[in-house]
Amino acid sequence: NTWQEGKINVAIVLLKRMSNFTDFDVLDMDPRFNPYYTSNTDEVEKADIILLPGSKNTLSDLQSIRANGIADAIVRAYKKGKKVIGICGGYQLLGKQLYDIHHVESERERAEGLGFLDISTSFATEKKTVLSEGRELLCDTFVKGYEIHMGREERQEGTPYFLQTGDGFEGAVNCDGTVAGTYFHGIFDNGTFARAYL
Repeated sequence: NTWQEGKINVAIVLLKRMSNFTDFDVLDMDPRFNPYYTSNTDEVEKADIILLPGSKNTLSDLQSIRANGIADAIVRAYKKGKKVIGICGGYQLLGKQLYDIHHVESERERAEGLGFLDISTSFATEKKTVLSEGRELLCDTFVKGYEIHMGREERQEGTPYFLQTGDGFEGAVNCDGTVAGTYFHGIFDNGTFARAYL
């Protein structure tokens, strides 16, 4: 599907190395939403909500969306008041810098992110894989999910968190809540959160 009149249009950016397609399956079950995978700049810019999914190689996908114009389309959509949400690799893309000094993903040691969130990501040599639960702070709802990622976030002081988990805080949002990112996969499967936020 592409953009549809009378629906909440959700553009899921079709990354070349996309992972975790199941993160968005639940949106197909809600008749209010029209989710569609796309690498078309017009369809990204026209959407009401833009989702940046996980990636098997975040640095390569960052290079790709800069080259094909998707990065600029996301910026234009954001300036029009559209919401942008990143999950896992998509969250990393929304930050300011990505560091790969151990060459986990590529020979590049540093890249500029899209700059929406005051975080940076460093790729570690060990993957974090854990079931998680906590309280999402924008709408104050309980959520469950899982994390599977090599990246470790560093944040500017004062950057609002997205989630409070049992072992601390996680994710980030911008000052007005229009851009958010998290390492939680499956977050939209939490119906209370999905309805409240989307």
